Amino acid sequence: MCIVGCIGNSLVIGAVLTHKRLRTLGNVFVVNLAVTDTFITLFVATFGMVGILSDGYFYRDKPVLCNVIGAVCMVA
Repeated sequence: MCIVGCIGNSLVIGAVLTHKRLRTLGNVFVVNLAVTDTFITLFVATFGMVGILSDGYFYRDKPVLCNVIGAVCMVA
């Protein structure tokens, strides 16, 4: 999921940046969504999978990391 999300979002960002016809105001919003989604798939989804695979024990002694990931998820 993370790999496919990063590849797809990279293709969207690359297409808008390389083709002049795609550089419209609406596509600026699409690029913003792609950047945010890339950040979420790289950061939040990765730590989410770690939490699921470790049955939550990974976060028991790291409450700050857990709060940071939750804050990043909410902001992004």
